[in-house]
Amino acid sequence: MGTKGFLAAIILSASIVVAGYLQSVGSSPVARAAADVSPPAASNTLGHVGVKDGNARQVYANVERVSLGPQAEEFTVDLGTLSKEEAHPDDYTMDVSTRVFLSVYEAKKLSMTLRQAIDRYEKQFGTIEIDPRKRMKDH
Repeated sequence: MGTKGFLAAIILSASIVVAGYLQSVGSSPVARAAADVSPPAASNTLGHVGVKDGNARQVYANVERVSLGPQAEEFTVDLGTLSKEEAHPDDYTMDVSTRVFLSVYEAKKLSMTLRQAIDRYEKQFGTIEIDPRKRMKDH
């Protein structure tokens, strides 16, 4: 499999993880709002793309890390869970469960699709507060 085929497989795998998550949350209002988001028009340049998700692995992530590389036109996206260190209460550890390599083109399309999903979610449910200190203060 060439580099383009490998990247396409990784990107499709990431899409399947997201689709599997949406499917696992069922018919909740959040899932319905997120599932209503269409990818940017430019992403459908391949014609019809079927999806086989029988072997999809579902993971949960509450933290991400995005970096450049390993190649010049790629991003690395690490997804995982964040936990406190018992010995040092102010320290946290990111347990990476999934690493996805995206071409800069797919990363941009993913960012556009996520922006659409977030806009739709916030329109329906209100602003998402990303500062954990403010979130904790509200609850």
